[in-house]
Amino acid sequence: MAEIQVVGDAVDQLVLKPNPKQAEFFAVPTTIKEVLFGGAAGPGKTWALLMDPIMRRLHNHPRFHGILFRETFPQIEESLELESNALYPHVGGRYDGQEHAWHFESGAVIRFSYLAKDEQVYDHDTAQYNYAGYDELTAFTRMRYMYIVHSRTRTTVKGLPAYSRAATNPLGIGHSWVKERFVDPAPTGSVVIREVLPIIDPNTGEKAVVKRMYIPAKVTDNPLIMKENPEYINSLMLLPEAEKKSKLYGDWNAVAGQVFMEFRREHMIDEPENAVHVIPPFEIPSYWPVLLAIDWGYDAITWAGFLAISPEEIVYLCREFSAHKTKIKVWASDLGRLCDLYPSLRTPASLDRSAFGDRGDEKTIAEQVEEGLGFPVERSDSDRIGGKLLLHEYLRWRPKPVRYVPPEGYDLEVEQKIFRIRGERAAADYRKVFEPEPPERNLPRYRIFNTCPLAIDAILAATSDPKKPEDVLAWNGDDPYDGQRYGLKRVHRFFDESQSAYKSLVRKDAIIERLRQTGDMTSFYQEMDKLESDNAIAQGPVRRYNRIRTSRSFRVSRSYR
Repeated sequence: MAEIQVVGDAVDQLVLKPNPKQAEFFAVPTTIKEVLFGGAAGPGKTWALLMDPIMRRLHNHPRFHGILFRETFPQIEESLELESNALYPHVGGRYDGQEHAWHFESGAVIRFSYLAKDEQVYDHDTAQYNYAGYDELTAFTRMRYMYIVHSRTRTTVKGLPAYSRAATNPLGIGHSWVKERFVDPAPTGSVVIREVLPIIDPNTGEKAVVKRMYIPAKVTDNPLIMKENPEYINSLMLLPEAEKKSKLYGDWNAVAGQVFMEFRREHMIDEPENAVHVIPPFEIPSYWPVLLAIDWGYDAITWAGFLAISPEEIVYLCREFSAHKTKIKVWASDLGRLCDLYPSLRTPASLDRSAFGDRGDEKTIAEQVEEGLGFPVERSDSDRIGGKLLLHEYLRWRPKPVRYVPPEGYDLEVEQKIFRIRGERAAADYRKVFEPEPPERNLPRYRIFNTCPLAIDAILAATSDPKKPEDVLAWNGDDPYDGQRYGLKRVHRFFDESQSAYKSLVRKDAIIERLRQTGDMTSFYQEMDKLESDNAIAQGPVRRYNRIRTSRSFRVSRSYR
């Protein structure tokens, strides 16, 4: 891919040399018209933008015309002018403060300008640039970038390219469009993104193609700043969570106002190993309870999630299902077939409450869903704020603060007095204060398979409601968020109402683990027989949570409602 050699007169005269990520950025050929560099603070983004045309020896061409933009004029003075003064004089540059332009001995010019408003792009209508650079691209609207890059960045001179380069951190008014254009198509970067345009290229006779690329870089990619200013990384760690995630880690999913700031798609270097929620899939043991939550929609999507519960009380979103503008009979039947994959699926499924309303049809939506699934459904818990708080708790990966213990210590006389006045439960609560807390070894309690992208994106997209800050702002596409909220509410109730079932799960897991260690099949069968006998006694004649029948007979399943 190398079009240039990062050696020679221009580079040798400079004190600073490119770090490996900057060298990768310089090596992208100008046939890749757009390149975004950075995505975090500290990798030397401004230096890279200033030096790109110099590395290509374009300053030696008498007709080269380049321009670099910041949002405001003071930003030009504080960054572009200041840094260029340490670079351009070494390659024959002379700065004109009135024009805000560097003139080189060949006649080449590199200008600095600002774009604080969209309409200012029209001030450049008579200009033609071989190079357009944007420092902190997320400070600009799409209009301020696209107009200059695709109408004013052009060439009619043989040997001179027409290309653009940009650098930025996440966050800012342009965060969404920059992420959509450069990051979303290739999140890990260093991949050529090809955009086919609906126009014919006169040189090839085929549809024109615009190429672009994202080169991610972080402060840890800059050996100079790590050596000369090691405290810089510590200062970034002290920023508010969204800014920390964006500037230190280059996390494009960190959004100001994001609700679930504790959510981690990937592990971060300064956090414990368990601080991650998105994991690779694994086979769910057949005896783990699985619960199903559904958020119904037609114009919006229908989303369903299968939540498996481990003996450690960790909840795994192991599969998601979605449908859009699909008849209930079709998607419910498709979802029902997926249910057969989970022999320990517990019914009824949790379905959003809107499906139970009487719309004047022969059957409610909920009844149609039951027919398609072949087993009963129930109304979801509609407590939005409670569901949000529950999701926070299940996403939590930091241990709870150490419990306060009265400094005077346990006193038997105090316990007896509490017992006389308030009863046994209050006395037990008093004793519990002085019992050592077991370590939390199951954090976070909610983990999502990386095969569930809709659920992941929904958690990342959730923002606070300005009119009701304790709640999540409803948005178009929030169905997977609502579905997860219903699912965790159902899980929470499962623990409350099915303690015997959960204890049975833990016992079964221990029995299987002993079999793995000893290979003693006789003991295994004896222990399993005893477990089944105990379960039969504990269940009695009524079961709230039932295993799904593989035949999925609607007539039979109705009897369990």
